[in-house]
Amino acid sequence: MGTLRRRGGFSLFEFAIVVVVFGLVMMVLLQRASFYGNEGDKAAMQALVTNMRSALKSREMALQVRGDSAEIDKLAGVNPIALLQRPPENYRGELGPTAGKDVKPGNWYFDVVQHQLIYVLISNNVSCNATERICFKVESLRLSPKNASAKSAPADVAGVALNQVQNESPKPPLR
Repeated sequence: MGTLRRRGGFSLFEFAIVVVVFGLVMMVLLQRASFYGNEGDKAAMQALVTNMRSALKSREMALQVRGDSAEIDKLAGVNPIALLQRPPENYRGELGPTAGKDVKPGNWYFDVVQHQLIYVLISNNVSCNATERICFKVESLRLSPKNASAKSAPADVAGVALNQVQNESPKPPLR
């Protein structure tokens, strides 16, 4: 008669342990989903950059075949999205620096002042509201004639490349 019989169901302590374990598992799953989502976003960004580099090289080679090196020089600073057959869905257009600050993460825009194509990266850190901007610019590859000797001066060959550059937008002063 001194033995207690246990009734069916969970005690409050057991229920609390189950809730804590479930919460920890969900937190790990959400972090992993966020990580893989961000990695997918970076892969899509890199694929688009590769496509733009191919389009730029294609345009450059077509101009070289025509012998139009002056037009190749004019490619420096252009919007590389314009070289694509159609812009990506997450392209927000040609914007000034002020309007570019309002572009949401996961989108592209072309800064008309800096002549940079900018991608607003989706942040891994949920608690931080800062966004990282990755900048690309079409730059000239023409060699300076003063670097070559008179005997070995290269032919006047122009070229351009889509390079990742540092963000040139002015940063606010630290307080």
